Amino acid sequence: MSQPHTRKTFLAKVLGALAFTGLIAPRLLANPASASGSDSAPAVKASFSVKTDPRSVARADDVV
Repeated sequence: MSQPHTRKTFLAKVLGALAFTGLIAPRLLANPASASGSDSAPAVKASFSVKTDPRSVARADDVV
């Protein structure tokens, strides 16, 4: 005798799928080369700064 499909079984399957995608899948899809620090190339860190445009003008005094 099979179990009838209910909201409870549906929610259990959905929560199981979410748990798999949130906890297990990222570990499976992780790049194994990034785990070993000696063989991998150094990461390039790009630094940037936000600069204001001197041509920008507020349209009105109350506009942020």
